[in-house]
Amino acid sequence: MDRLEESSTQQNHKKVIDLDKLSRTTQKVNKTGLIYLARIPVGMGPGKVKHLLSKWGTVNRIYLARHEEAKTIKVKKGKEKHQSYQFKEGWIEFEDKRVARRVAELLNTRPIGGKASDRYSSELWSLKYLPKFKWSNLSDQMAVERRLREQLQRNSLEDSKKDQDWYLRMVEKNRVGNKIKEKEISRKGKVVNSTRWAPKEHKQRNIRASDTHGETNQQTSTGSRSNTDGMKTVLSNLL
Repeated sequence: MDRLEESSTQQNHKKVIDLDKLSRTTQKVNKTGLIYLARIPVGMGPGKVKHLLSKWGTVNRIYLARHEEAKTIKVKKGKEKHQSYQFKEGWIEFEDKRVARRVAELLNTRPIGGKASDRYSSELWSLKYLPKFKWSNLSDQMAVERRLREQLQRNSLEDSKKDQDWYLRMVEKNRVGNKIKEKEISRKGKVVNSTRWAPKEHKQRNIRASDTHGETNQQTSTGSRSNTDGMKTVLSNLL
């Protein structure tokens, strides 16, 4: 029983919130200031940004948003390589919001500077101080944007699937139609060939029996008449 009481007491102690610590954390967060970096030179990463801005004050956190797709550049001999950094925008949290405001006002539209040989020396800063905007707000905003992107991607996938299904249906319909046309063409070709090579039928005139009998009688009478005439000629020659 004593052990159970001790364990429950320890659990209760763990659940107790240190209000002083929470208050100190809240005050610390309230003192921070956020700067929006609207333009980032090609090749500049978080480490370089922190190095350049830490000269003016303590930088707590940096977040740089990458471009959606990393572009490739062609070099000699047909080779390709990826550019090291391509960020489109960023946020920098300073420990003191007064320093953040002063840095944004002082460096905005000013050259980054440094050595003349530095590749970023002629680039211009594009900074804006965000009053009453904390890192937690940025995290919430990024989460919302991430959910929106995921939703858009899902919608895009659904639309592409619908388009693909429609395309496949059209292809199948076209295939069936072509097959039917081929069958009709082949059937018509067979009919034409059969009529072309079929033997012609000659119609014969039917001779009626009466016509045959009449012709026979006519031939008989003609023959008897010629015999009678011949006898008459012979008798006349004798007399």
